[in-house]
Parts: sequence; C-alpha cells; structure tokens
Amino acid sequence: MPERDGFELVKAVREMEEGSEHKTPAVAISGHVDYESLAASYSQGFQVHLGKQINQKLLIAIIERLQELDGEAVRQGFSW
Repeated sequence: MPERDGFELVKAVREMEEGSEHKTPAVAISGHVDYESLAASYSQGFQVHLGKQINQKLLIAIIERLQELDGEAVRQGFSW
C-alpha cells in the first residue's frame, strides 16, 4: 500500500469502529513471522497473521471462518 502500511490502516479502521458493535476482521500478511511481528499484529487489532508465501487454501479457509463469526467472537478473538 503506497500511502499506508497495514498497521496504520487497521488502526484507522479500529478508531472508526470505536463505540460500535461491529469489528472488521483483519488478516496480516507479512514476510516477517517472528514473535515480535506476530505480537505487533495482534496488538494492533489483526485477528490472523500469515507469513509469505501464502497458502491459498489456508487463506480461503481463514476468510471463510472470519465470515462465519459474529461480532463478539471477532472482538474477543477466535479459535479454529
């Protein structure tokens, strides 16, 4: 993204959602998969952090699972 990185985008989305029941699911896709990168993603509001090279079937499964969740599950985190 030329104007923002994913962290800035999710931060802006989370700010827009303040006071709302809605929470947009977010998936981080990064070349960095170390503990610090994972922790940063989750602390910034991502529900999932995937490392590159993307497994297409896994990404589709994650998106499908996120679509099934209600707002409370997304806010609280989810498990497979």
